[in-house]
Amino acid sequence: MRLITGFNKTVPFHWAGGKKWMAPLIAQYLPQNINRLLIGFFGRGDYLRLVRNLGVEAPALVSDIHPKVMVTHAGIKENPGEVIRHLKVHQSLHSPEYFIQARDKDLWDSKPQAAASFIYLMNGSYKACFKEKKNGEHTNISARRSISCQPAAIYAHAIALRNTKFFTEDFAVMFARARKGDFVLIDSPYINTMGYGGISFSKADHIRLENGCRELDRRGAKFLLTSSDDPWIRELFQAFSIEVVEVPRGLGAKRWSKEIIVRNYRKDCGKACA
Repeated sequence: MRLITGFNKTVPFHWAGGKKWMAPLIAQYLPQNINRLLIGFFGRGDYLRLVRNLGVEAPALVSDIHPKVMVTHAGIKENPGEVIRHLKVHQSLHSPEYFIQARDKDLWDSKPQAAASFIYLMNGSYKACFKEKKNGEHTNISARRSISCQPAAIYAHAIALRNTKFFTEDFAVMFARARKGDFVLIDSPYINTMGYGGISFSKADHIRLENGCRELDRRGAKFLLTSSDDPWIRELFQAFSIEVVEVPRGLGAKRWSKEIIVRNYRKDCGKACA
């Protein structure tokens, strides 16, 4: 397989905790004969673009718990040109005062308009962290003097979203859709961190996740999960193959950090682990 270069230039919007760092590694871990791609915790959609860049055209089912995230992807897929048009308006009007107005005003007249609003907020927010209270109130503040608009990146993302169905749901619901021959990519929140939308991902949720991975294994689906290199996480997923990788870190003081890759198949042949 050939990894298309320039992946970092194709991100449709800024996003804390993205998986761009998997670009040089994903080809090593991609199993053979993928019937469908299932991606929970979809976020910015980095995993889907990485796999599409490797030439995988299998149908994809993707999900995230936050409706604004999924509406953004749906808007980009539906009409990327309209998303760009609305985003350029935001770009031309950007100021600290305008940012707060856009933040506090839900623009849901159309999916492309909603997508442009969300992209604007992410591209203008401090460290691209999506901050929203449980009641839906936004708390992001602008940290940028100017806002970028990358039409090529949005069009590239629309292409990556081909043959993709969107769901707004918990990861367990997505896992229940899995069957033999599927490949499930999992980018769950790190332990002891707060997810966006004011929703935490607790130890109990990680235990649910491990149970879900066992069920995926029983169903004959292959999965790959990335997580922080934490002793408790290692012990929790000890039934599966675990490898440590060093990754660049966009947030925090450390420039590099360690993560683990958990999987239930051999990366050299795509067969289930013994």
